[in-house]
Amino acid sequence: VTQANVQSFARCSSLTCQQLNGETTYLPENFRKIGFGAFEGCTALSGALNFNNIFVNRTNVSSIQFIGSSAFFGCSGLNGGVTLPINTSYRNILPYTFASSAAPFARKQVPVDQTGLPMQLKGMLDFSNVSVERIYESAFYKCTALTGITLSTIVYEIGNNAFKLCSGLLGLLALPAFVKILGDSA
Repeated sequence: VTQANVQSFARCSSLTCQQLNGETTYLPENFRKIGFGAFEGCTALSGALNFNNIFVNRTNVSSIQFIGSSAFFGCSGLNGGVTLPINTSYRNILPYTFASSAAPFARKQVPVDQTGLPMQLKGMLDFSNVSVERIYESAFYKCTALTGITLSTIVYEIGNNAFKLCSGLLGLLALPAFVKILGDSA
C-alpha cells in the first residue's frame, strides 16, 4: 500500500488506525500519499497523528509527500498531538486538512457532523523542522486543544481562517519575516 486514495475511508464511523499515531506501528515505508478527504468524518479515529514513519540517521522522517485537502476533516475523535511530515516534498498544508466540520464551507455543503464538534488535536504545532511553506485556508479551523504554534522561517503564507477558533492557543505568535501573505482571521 503506497497511498490512501480520495475519500477511501470517508465517513467510516468505526474506523480505527494505530498506524497513524506511530505509537506501536507505523505506516509502511513506501507510503507516499493521503488523498483528498481520505479520512474525512472518521470520528472513531483517535490518538495522535504522527506521519514520520522511517528511522534514518537516528531521526524519524516521513515517506509522505502529500496530504490532501480535507484529509482529516471532521475527525473529532483525534485527541493527541500532530507531528507533521519531515519530508522536503511536503510543502503545503492544504485547505481544511485538519479542520473541524464547523469550518465555513462545511456547514453548507458537507453533512459530516452537523454539531460542528471541535477537533481535539492538542499540544504544540511545530513547523521549525519541516519544509512547509504554505498553510492554506481553514487548515486547523476550530482545533480548540492546540496550545501553541512555532513557525519556521520558510513559512510565507498563512491562509484565511487557518487557525480560527483555536481557542487553546496561548501567548504570542512570532511571525517570521518571510510571511508575505496573512489571510483574514488567520
